[in-house]
Amino acid sequence: MTAHSISDRHQELRSRVPSNLAWLFFGKGVAVLDSVIIGAIVARYLGPSQLGILSYAASLLAIALPFLTFGFDRILVRDFVQAPNRRDADFWLAVIFRLVLVCVVAAGGAALLHSGTIEFSSPQEYRVLLITLLGLLAVPLSVPVLLLESMVLSKWNVWVTNLWVLLAALIRGVLVFCSAPLEAFAVTQVLFSIGVGLSLFAVLAKLGQLPTLCMPKISRLRELVAECWPLAISGIAVTLYMNADLSMLRWLKTPEEAGTYSVAASMSALWYFIPVSLQSSLFPTLSLRHKQDAEAFRNEYQSFLNLIAIVTWCSLGIAYFVMPIFILMLFGEGYRLSCEVFKIHACSLPFVFIGVAIQPLVDLGRFQRPLLAVLLIGMSVNLGLNAWLIPSFGGFGAAWATVIGYAISSLGICLTPKGRPLAMMLVRSFFLCPLTSIHRALRRG
Repeated sequence: MTAHSISDRHQELRSRVPSNLAWLFFGKGVAVLDSVIIGAIVARYLGPSQLGILSYAASLLAIALPFLTFGFDRILVRDFVQAPNRRDADFWLAVIFRLVLVCVVAAGGAALLHSGTIEFSSPQEYRVLLITLLGLLAVPLSVPVLLLESMVLSKWNVWVTNLWVLLAALIRGVLVFCSAPLEAFAVTQVLFSIGVGLSLFAVLAKLGQLPTLCMPKISRLRELVAECWPLAISGIAVTLYMNADLSMLRWLKTPEEAGTYSVAASMSALWYFIPVSLQSSLFPTLSLRHKQDAEAFRNEYQSFLNLIAIVTWCSLGIAYFVMPIFILMLFGEGYRLSCEVFKIHACSLPFVFIGVAIQPLVDLGRFQRPLLAVLLIGMSVNLGLNAWLIPSFGGFGAAWATVIGYAISSLGICLTPKGRPLAMMLVRSFFLCPLTSIHRALRRG
């Protein structure tokens, strides 16, 4: 691509950002309503114990995810933008590679469940875990999301996901009305994830954007693996310290304790979509700007950090003071403990937002190895604290372990030689800019 064509492409992608963000926020708004309203109805119906089993199964599925994506996601989005001539081959390479990994992991998971190595609280828990394994089939079907993201056309992903969210909400409402068993809710989750993936393939075909089927090249796979293995290990580390707390609560305490904690963690996770939506919408333009002009990229990235900082402090204030009231109103007295756990868990929001905000710089600046080292330290601290605190403090201990682990993982890269310029940018965005704005407001007052 010539400098002129890169500039034109940058302007084209940048013009799509506002509408793309609007669609992402609309889509997540529907998902939040589903999680809060339908999720509360289901949680009240199931109770903390059965909800703990369902959440435990979902956490194990989430832990398996980075083993299946192998850190390809951000690199594929980058290459879809910067090397469109390789788009077809890279698309089907990702689909086939993930399908092979899914078959291996699913077979291993089924064998582990049948072996008796894992102790189950009831036969029902065993059946739910077995059903959840089928959800792995959605992983190779998620590649169209990356292609739509690279074209800043996430509105199609939003439309498809929202239609399936509404359908799944209707089904779960019927299941509650009919007093259905826990296994039926697990089947609904699996059908939802697979249905979204198949529908996105159909959308790409309808738009004429479905890449031509071609056999992947082993040499290209080796190239991606060589670049992405630090991201894969980083993804495993991130997923472990985001989901291990729930799994360890189930192992070290009870399903009821896991269910209570899952409500607090899920209400905290609702806020993660904000930085993720901003990052996914702006990453294609940042990618092209990085290729075109280093100084222009730095200025644009600083503006991105400033935006993330404003959103972070606003989100933290609203979440800390308002969400506990909503949790008690929606989920009922059975989840009163979730409100107190949430207040601790919400303190991790600034570190999550920062972690998402620095990801473009990591992907474009090839900082994967320093980030990997920091994430491994954060994961080790998180797992160690969970093992130490959960037996004595339950969900409160898991929440504190999460906050400390997130802090180390998001800020630790600033202590590396490559991360020191990033540290100054973060200080400028998260502290100096807000303080300057407050000072100006006071002077005007």
